[in-house]
Amino acid sequence: MKGPGVCIFCGRVAGTKDGSVTVSMSRQHLWPKWMQTPFPKTNDTHVQSRLRHNLLPGKGVELRPYEKVHQGDIKTRQLRIVCEYHCNNGWISRAENQTKEFLIPLINGEFFTLTEEAQQKFALWLAIACTVFEYSDDSTRAIPEADRKYIHGLRQAPPQWSMWIGNYRGTEWQTRYRHHGAHAVTRELFSTDYLAAGPHPPNHQVSSLQIGELFMHVTSSTVASIWQFDHANDPPGMMRLWPVRGPIQWPNLFTLDDAAVNSIADRLIASAMDNLKTVDW
Repeated sequence: MKGPGVCIFCGRVAGTKDGSVTVSMSRQHLWPKWMQTPFPKTNDTHVQSRLRHNLLPGKGVELRPYEKVHQGDIKTRQLRIVCEYHCNNGWISRAENQTKEFLIPLINGEFFTLTEEAQQKFALWLAIACTVFEYSDDSTRAIPEADRKYIHGLRQAPPQWSMWIGNYRGTEWQTRYRHHGAHAVTRELFSTDYLAAGPHPPNHQVSSLQIGELFMHVTSSTVASIWQFDHANDPPGMMRLWPVRGPIQWPNLFTLDDAAVNSIADRLIASAMDNLKTVDW
C-alpha cells in the first residue's frame, strides 16, 4: 500500500498539519504553466526516451534504450511530488513567474542581454525543473536530497552545478527533454569487486532541455572531480549560465544544429566509453 506523499523539496507529508493548513500534494508542471499561453500545445502525445547504461566487467557498457508514449503535450505534463501550499503555489510559483521576462525572448531568438541577476533567477528555475523532471524515471534519478534542500533553503542553484545555454537552429528537437543518470566512481575506488557489489545508485546526471531556439544543458554530480571539470570546461557553442560569469548577449554568434545538441546531450555516454578504454580489467 502506497504511503502518504512527501514533498521532494521541503519534506512536508501529505495529510499532516502545518499551522492552520493541511498539507496536500500538488501536480507540479514540468514546464512553467504560463508557457502554455505564448507557446500553446502542439501535440496530443509525447514520447519519453531514456537510456539506461551499466558498466559491465570485461564486456564494456550495456545500453538499454526505451521509450514510453504519454498522453498530452509535454508542456502540460505534471507530477504529484511537490506540496501545494508551501512549494508549488509558493516559492516555486514565484520562481517560475520571474522567468517570463527573459525566457520568452530567449526562446524566440530575440536580441536580449541576460544580466547576472536574471541568470541567477534562470538558474534557480532550471535547477527546480531538472529536479522535478528526474522523478519521471526513478531508475536514473541522481540529484541527492542535499541538493534539493539547498534549492529549497537558499532559493538558488547549488554551487557545484554547471549550466549552459545555446542557440538551437535544428529541426529534430521540438520541446524536448533528455536525461542521463549514472553512477560515477573515482579511479581509486574502481575495481571489479566494487562493480560486483552494485548496482550503485546514480550520483551524476546530465539533463538537456529545449524549446524554440533555447537549448539548455545542466550537469551535477556528488563526485568533486567531475563537477570541478565541468566548472572549468564549456561544451562547444554553449554559453555558461551557472555559475554566473557575467552578462550574456543573446543570441549567441554560434548556432547549434541537431548533430551538435545530440553530441552535447549524450556526452555522458561518450565520456563513459572513453574512460572504459583506459580501464585495466
